Amino acid sequence: MDDSGLSSKWSYLILHKFFVVLRIPILFIFKSIGIRRYVFYSCIPKTTLLRLIFILCTYFSATLVHAQSKTDWIKDYEEFVNINMLEHEAAQELYDVLSEHADNKMSINSITKEELEALTFLSSEQIEGIVEYVYRYKPLKTLSELVLVEPLDAISRNLLLHFLTLDAIQAETFPGFETAFKYGRSTFMAMAKMPLEKQNLSGNRYLGYALKHQLRYKFQFSDYLKVGFTASQDMGEPFFQYKNKDGYDFYSYYLALQRVGIIKQMVIGRYRLKTGMGLVINNDFNFGKQISLASIDKVNTNIRGHSSASSANFMQGMAATLSWSKYFETTLWTSYRAIDATLTKDKESITTLLKTGLHRTESEMDRKNNACQWAGGLRVGWKRNGFGVGLTTAFTGFSKPLLPNKKQIYKQFYPEGSTFYNIGVDYSYLSRRVVVHGETAMNDQKAFATINSINCQLTSLLKLTLLQRWYSYRYYSLLGSAFNEGRHLQNESGLFLGASYNPVQSLSITGYVDFAYFPWPKYQVSEASWAVEPFLSVKWQQKSWSYLLRYKCKVRPKEDKKNELITNEIIHKTRFSLGYDGVQWGTQTNFDVVYHHFLENSLGWRLEQSGFFKTNTCNIFGTISYYNTDDYDSRIYAYERGLLYQFSFPMFYGKGFHYALGNRWDINNSLMLITKISGSFYHHNKKINRKDAVNVKESKNYVEMQLRWKF
Repeated sequence: MDDSGLSSKWSYLILHKFFVVLRIPILFIFKSIGIRRYVFYSCIPKTTLLRLIFILCTYFSATLVHAQSKTDWIKDYEEFVNINMLEHEAAQELYDVLSEHADNKMSINSITKEELEALTFLSSEQIEGIVEYVYRYKPLKTLSELVLVEPLDAISRNLLLHFLTLDAIQAETFPGFETAFKYGRSTFMAMAKMPLEKQNLSGNRYLGYALKHQLRYKFQFSDYLKVGFTASQDMGEPFFQYKNKDGYDFYSYYLALQRVGIIKQMVIGRYRLKTGMGLVINNDFNFGKQISLASIDKVNTNIRGHSSASSANFMQGMAATLSWSKYFETTLWTSYRAIDATLTKDKESITTLLKTGLHRTESEMDRKNNACQWAGGLRVGWKRNGFGVGLTTAFTGFSKPLLPNKKQIYKQFYPEGSTFYNIGVDYSYLSRRVVVHGETAMNDQKAFATINSINCQLTSLLKLTLLQRWYSYRYYSLLGSAFNEGRHLQNESGLFLGASYNPVQSLSITGYVDFAYFPWPKYQVSEASWAVEPFLSVKWQQKSWSYLLRYKCKVRPKEDKKNELITNEIIHKTRFSLGYDGVQWGTQTNFDVVYHHFLENSLGWRLEQSGFFKTNTCNIFGTISYYNTDDYDSRIYAYERGLLYQFSFPMFYGKGFHYALGNRWDINNSLMLITKISGSFYHHNKKINRKDAVNVKESKNYVEMQLRWKF
């Protein structure tokens, strides 16, 4: 290369870095000095001027934007999980949905409100802000323009970018099934996980072998048409034996249509459904309190195919939302499926509904599909000018009557009988600064429940969330799931106050306090009780470096093992995280502490070091950690990167080391192979009789492989 070429290259790099560094300060300074006044004098709208300046700056940083678009979305998802402290089940459900969208990105220039609502981590305000911005300024020239959408915080924006593209605007109507099947794409995926040590499954009374394996197939044409199939087998479950005569222990299949004529959404097969805020029916998402700051304010009807390997929380049949006009829609569904249950001795009644999905032993296999459940319902909804209202009614029943053991006083008002129904009214109001949502429902015992929330965007930097709920101790919903402190929509009233504050672009502060009161006895508490839970998360992002401090506490009364003494149980959880995230490599250090107080004190801590290194075709990731917990009460849960659709959230208890090392190899545009090896070396106290225990050392190591083929 000649000197002039070299000079031009270095000049471009210097100019590129110059604009990258100055891009955010320019926007911040303009906003701080009252740009509205200067823009008024120049007769140029504020938003337009900011947009022109931003596009000019980001044009010279196109290389950086392109590099970020290549970043693995799982990295930003890990950050989202860590900051919001999502529970395992909620994190797994969101991971499954985002995995679907990661392979089928949405065009930002033709994005719809319904498409964005499928990304559950976005709030109603953020969705409205994105749709409004795209409508006014499309076609967008760069995805980085989304920084101008005020309600969109940096964490949500970074995660959102992985599911969007600048591709040409797609057809706004379904082109027909012939075109769909001609131009749609298929994805086949197979995975296997097995232990490296020899397993004594016969000693554990397991019926199968020590191998977990899954098959997945998906056909998709844009967001209009999806066909999915999943087959799953857990370790220890029989294959082509016992009740698994068809091979795998669990199958799922569905056909989904969206925006086809008057069909807004429709799924035939196995599906998940949510209406309103979940008081009547919701077997889809039910996130923890942290993410509720973003997503609890959404009252919408959502139907999606059940692509997960979980054999719980799905319906089987058909569900559809029909849009008769711009303002009026109807949702109807029907379902009939086999379920797992614990039966009475005479096999005539159900004492407990089971949702573990495990069928490894004879007793677990005997409970598989030993009862049936049917369900159906209807919702009529209307929306116009920010106002919305909907009426939902749902029915469900079982092939055998529910007959729970009510000897324990806290089970006194558990549902009992063969058929049940709920009816509810949901309502909403959406404006640019204020979002109000709520739902009030009644069950067949004429008991009521209500939940109401208000989100206020006080400034572009500060958002407040207030949520109130009251669930009668006689209310129940066998199909519902909503914001709550306990496990059931029953016997609870509470108040949740949360705030999200971004004083500068690099600093994000999120916190909440939740108070709950339980007028009727609960599990491990034989009288009225209460609970309080504060939470605080502070994150600082400086270029490629990030710092996170997170704290959560829970206080609630609890009885001792003899049910004689009631005292407060206090759990403190803290995490400090330091990370560097570069284009090709990154590293992160996490330090977790759990302090548990109930009659006695126990302490658990864990130090973890993780990292990744990427090339054009490979992504190597790994982690190593040491943990030390006094007992089970001070156990620690932590997210660990794994295979696609295989969300890993291991528990650490005792003392020992844990490691994981994996590699994703993108062989070509069609084939991808992921391999991972992980394990733990630990020691703990093992009982040898009723009184004595010995300290033993053990190890568990696993190898996992996954192959994906797109065609």
